[in-house]
Amino acid sequence: MTSLRVLIASPDDAMRARVAEVVSSRDHRIVLESAAPFEALEACLDGNVDVAILDDALRSMRGSEVAAVLGDVRTEVATIVLYRGEVYGDEGFLALNPLREGFDEALANVLDGLGERRDPRGL
Repeated sequence: MTSLRVLIASPDDAMRARVAEVVSSRDHRIVLESAAPFEALEACLDGNVDVAILDDALRSMRGSEVAAVLGDVRTEVATIVLYRGEVYGDEGFLALNPLREGFDEALANVLDGLGERRDPRGL
C-alpha cells in the first residue's frame, strides 16, 4: 500500500486532531492541516496532495464546494467531505458523517482503499 499525502481542512481543532489520528494510524503523511478553504484548495492544485479531507463546515467556502472545484478542474486529488446530515449520492464526492458511529473505521477503510489503488506495484 502506498503512503498517501493527506490534507485535512476543518475549522474545528478537535475534528482536525481526530482525523489526523486516523490518518497517522494508517501510516499516511499529513502534508497540511488548515482551517482555511483557499489554503487547502491551493495545496491541492499545487500537486502536493493525494487525498483532501474537507469539512463541509469550512467558512467562506464549504468543503463540498472545494471538492466540486477540484472535480471541475479534474485534479488527481481524491476528496472526502466531512458532511453532517444526509447525503443522497448525487453530490459527486465521497461524504462521511463524523457524527455517526463507526466514522473512524470508515475513514480508515477509505484511506486503505485509496492507498491500494495508488500502489504502483499493484500490491
